[in-house]
Amino acid sequence: MRPLEVPDLVVVAARVLELDPDAALDLVDLDVAGRAVAMARCAGPPEEAAARLLRALLHHRPLATRNAEVAVVATLQFLALNGRELVIDRPEALRDLVRGLSAGSLSQRDAASWLGARIDRYRSHKEEAGVRKRISRLWGEQEPCRSPRERRSVELAREEARELGHNYVGTEHLLLGLIREAEGFAARALTHVNVDADAVRQEILTIVGRGTEPGAGSPAFTPRAKKVLALSEREARRLSTSWIGTEHLLLALIREGEGLACQILVKLGVDLAGLVDEVMWTMRGGHPPVDVLRDGLDRLFEEYEQLRDEVVRLRALLRQHGIEPDGGASRTA
Repeated sequence: MRPLEVPDLVVVAARVLELDPDAALDLVDLDVAGRAVAMARCAGPPEEAAARLLRALLHHRPLATRNAEVAVVATLQFLALNGRELVIDRPEALRDLVRGLSAGSLSQRDAASWLGARIDRYRSHKEEAGVRKRISRLWGEQEPCRSPRERRSVELAREEARELGHNYVGTEHLLLGLIREAEGFAARALTHVNVDADAVRQEILTIVGRGTEPGAGSPAFTPRAKKVLALSEREARRLSTSWIGTEHLLLALIREGEGLACQILVKLGVDLAGLVDEVMWTMRGGHPPVDVLRDGLDRLFEEYEQLRDEVVRLRALLRQHGIEPDGGASRTA
């Protein structure tokens, strides 16, 4: 079982507190954090380890502010690292669990029992596809259809490619198309993070340059753009919608993560994780209140692999503080 280490906890704290990792590092009591995560190491089932971790973080309080929120997210992160997710039917029940553990009215065994009843193993893509096919056969479920706005954004992407003299449609053109389809959820979310078509177009010209191909014809999609279009269907299924909208296409661009579109967004100062949250909030009609179960938290687990480089850097920072990340203190001369 993959344990949660102190650098992982610092990364989680940075995400929850919306701080730079270096600033979060200053807020975490590293000695207390080390003792708390060490208490969670056990050879038992995931729910037992998760219960130990949650209780230890709540009782030892490695953070002076919003410790309970960080403790919950760190526990969910630990489960995600080990291929599990917590199926939360009622947020109030989770808050009651946290209050009970903090007050001592609930035991670690109580927490393990509560978590065990709600932990589910992630399905592999193959298993997920098989289940989806069986459901489709039983209920006559149809493939998600592409919305008029999504289709128009793709046509606008082709138009942008032609105007730039490019004989292909890449992720960068899809991004421009989403911005130009101004009534879509994607355009609204991108507007909220101050991304506009002119800035994106200028970055494309700087990185790729203007092409020499004639503007007629229909440019073909690149393999990466095709992948994004396929991922947009998966995003629609994941969000249980019967259509594929501009929001699903934007989420797919971010999920794919390696295209020129994402590079441009990062270059423009966009936090991709924050943009995912922005899309979700826009779809729901506004920003949710800050709470332990705010809508954006579930994105954290899917983004974890993208944060691994940050964890490596934090390990080095911890060693500079005389803390050995995997337990114990580093020896100084």
